[in-house]
Amino acid sequence: AVSGWAGTDSAAVRTWLGTLPEGPERRVAINGLATSLAETDPAGAAEVLKGFKPGGDQAYAFQRVAQQMASSDPKAAIAWAEQLPAGPARSQALQGAIMGWVGLDSHAAADYAMTLPSGPVRNEALQAVSRQLSEQDPAAAVEWIKRIPAGPTRANLLQNVVWQIANNDPARASELLDLVPSGNDRGNFAGDTRQQRSEE
Repeated sequence: AVSGWAGTDSAAVRTWLGTLPEGPERRVAINGLATSLAETDPAGAAEVLKGFKPGGDQAYAFQRVAQQMASSDPKAAIAWAEQLPAGPARSQALQGAIMGWVGLDSHAAADYAMTLPSGPVRNEALQAVSRQLSEQDPAAAVEWIKRIPAGPTRANLLQNVVWQIANNDPARASELLDLVPSGNDRGNFAGDTRQQRSEE
């Protein structure tokens, strides 16, 4: 009932939510309403969240709304997430937007993720992109990761993609092993890959 109300009068819903005292009940109401409405009306859910100071407890709601928005309009979802104040909700919203975008156009999402400044948001975005790309086109995923500057993030992404390739093509994974830097569990990975090849 409340979600239907939000779809027709988001301002009234925000007023009602604003009357609830700070605490678990208010956070649950905001999270529940936003995430429920995001399934059918992400733009309306974004309107419900507008005006509320984003906090850690509401971060999941922002992520769900952004992800649903991005599944139909990635640019609108990114724009909405970017205008949020710095903090957990903005980070979660950006991650959600990229997750939704990856499912729609993984290459465009990958290009956007590369433009983000270094930090947790960028790392999570890159992980989401690499997972989707490696499922759709493992070779393209590897080539994309090669464009990322050398460092821990690149090494971890590459290792995860090669691990995923190994599930379906151990021989190809072995060929890519040289791209994985020393360390990064390379020895364990090599042993597991050899075992997978012997079981073929």
